[in-house]
Amino acid sequence: PFFFLAFTGFVPAFRRIADLSSINLSAIFLFALVTLVFIGLSLYWMYRAFAVSTNLTKPVHIITFVITLFIAEASAFGINQLVVKEALGNPQKEIRTQGPLTEQEEKALARTKEITGFFAENDINESITSLFNDEMLAQLPVKDLESTWNGLQKQFGRFQGFEDDTSVSTKGELVVTETTAKFERISFVLQLTFDENTNISGLHVKPKLF
Repeated sequence: PFFFLAFTGFVPAFRRIADLSSINLSAIFLFALVTLVFIGLSLYWMYRAFAVSTNLTKPVHIITFVITLFIAEASAFGINQLVVKEALGNPQKEIRTQGPLTEQEEKALARTKEITGFFAENDINESITSLFNDEMLAQLPVKDLESTWNGLQKQFGRFQGFEDDTSVSTKGELVVTETTAKFERISFVLQLTFDENTNISGLHVKPKLF
């Protein structure tokens, strides 16, 4: 999990730091060092679990495990990037950055408010999944959604509520909304992707780094 987080969370954050007009090299170095420590710890913990379950502890086994893990994670990351670009299109072709909302954006915001209301009440039911498209419903039925939400609270503390900071953007035929969800020990961004029929085609929860 930490190794995956390094790819999906630390790398974009590092890029954001590097893009600042006044670059603080010591801060970047520290950030890179922390990232490497997380990756190292993740590799160690995963190998320990692997070694205990398989009883493979020779140096060649360690090297093979690390190489295989890197190849698998790099491949997964690359495939994920390709899938996202294919689904969302070119970010440079975003239709609206400022100005009045489109009808589809207004519907997406209304549904986002409806969904966050259910989450805020810890009422994870079919009223949420009824807004999913067929592909999304097959991937995330209500039982799995409830289990994921409860798992977040078990790991990061009780859910504290949503901030009033929902953003909306249009990318091709898709509309994406993002809302900050606050837990006791961390804040996440709830990202909802809506298709052309304003049904949910994607639901992601990612750490809020800034």
